[in-house]
Amino acid sequence: MPNFGFLTLGFLSLSIACSDQGFSEIQPVEQAGDGTEFGLEIDPNPIDFGTLAVGCSDTQPVVLRNIGDGDLEILDFEQSEGNFWIDDGPELPFWLPAGTEQVVQIGFSPPGTGSFQGRMVVDADQGRAQGAQIGAGGDISSFTDTWEIPDAQATDIMFALDSSCSMTWDAWELYNNFDAFVAELEAFSQDWRMIVANKDSGCNSSGILTPDVPDYADRFQSALFELNWDNDYTEALLTVNESAIQQTDAGECNAGFLRQDAMLHIIDISDEPEQSFESTGRTWDELVDAIVEKKGSRVLTTISAIAGDVPDGCDDASPGTGYWEATEETNGVFLSICQNWSSASSLGMLAAASVNTDTFELSHAPDVDTIRVTVNGNLRSTWTFDAAMNAVIFSEQPPGAGDQISIAYDAAGECG
Repeated sequence: MPNFGFLTLGFLSLSIACSDQGFSEIQPVEQAGDGTEFGLEIDPNPIDFGTLAVGCSDTQPVVLRNIGDGDLEILDFEQSEGNFWIDDGPELPFWLPAGTEQVVQIGFSPPGTGSFQGRMVVDADQGRAQGAQIGAGGDISSFTDTWEIPDAQATDIMFALDSSCSMTWDAWELYNNFDAFVAELEAFSQDWRMIVANKDSGCNSSGILTPDVPDYADRFQSALFELNWDNDYTEALLTVNESAIQQTDAGECNAGFLRQDAMLHIIDISDEPEQSFESTGRTWDELVDAIVEKKGSRVLTTISAIAGDVPDGCDDASPGTGYWEATEETNGVFLSICQNWSSASSLGMLAAASVNTDTFELSHAPDVDTIRVTVNGNLRSTWTFDAAMNAVIFSEQPPGAGDQISIAYDAAGECG
């Protein structure tokens, strides 16, 4: 294979990689200039597409970043190799002010087996930068998905309480044990947001509560007893849940509650079955799917319930069907309303379900036999694969704050 060179410019620096065997480590070479602080960085460089099945394609983002002091006008960018192409980017020319960045999507499709290399050239009014791509074609596609669990895991928690008269005692139980729940929660995360959404409209009654709201406990407790004047869906809490989640965009009644990278944990409390189908014609699974779609991730969506035992219920509660299925579908916690659900151990289970440290959704459907899981570089075997969620679930010793998780796998003959 002939030598192949690439360069990146950033504050008048030049990087060159040449190798008869492919890409070698990129080494910076200082280059003298006229004192103008020009810096156009391409990140990542190179982009590594890994191995794709022949005939398949993938796209990855590359960031054009202005790390210099002056504004840049990006005049043109070109892709030099036919197996790689610019899939999406801004209309040319465009301005890239100092300290800003612009994402461009690069595509790759291997025409056969073996290794391939490409180069993107970006011309600016003050200079030029080049970015490399590498990829390979094979009979299988190889993927590696990575995560790092933050020190403070973000979680958004919604409580919805059946406000029928038979639920008065349970409302008081939640009222009296709210501080205990928060104490259990903060053992896992202090980056939480919380609302109480009991109304048919789905609009919250509490405001968006955080640890920084001085009277968050009083506001939560008061919201538990705020009357639901419509009261048509008080025993159809999944309908309330779905309405609440749909109204989290700017200008809507729950705006600011739902964060993209945070866990969403919905906790429903009722002594009746879930009755959305009787009220609206929508089934529990339709509503769960709508909630997950709005959230954007099944793994980051958990529904828990405090409801009657399934299948028999008890003297004070009917079976919590619908809620039971929703908790099973989303890997939530189901607590019996027939028992002492407000004990410290039960509240601890609800708190633990508010953060995600054991379930990791893969970007592609894997050949399960090829899955290799590491935590902080150490191989782990205590996991299972859930095909419905397309996720690896740690069955023992889930990763904790600061841990790095890497899951490598093949997808035989699959296009991503």
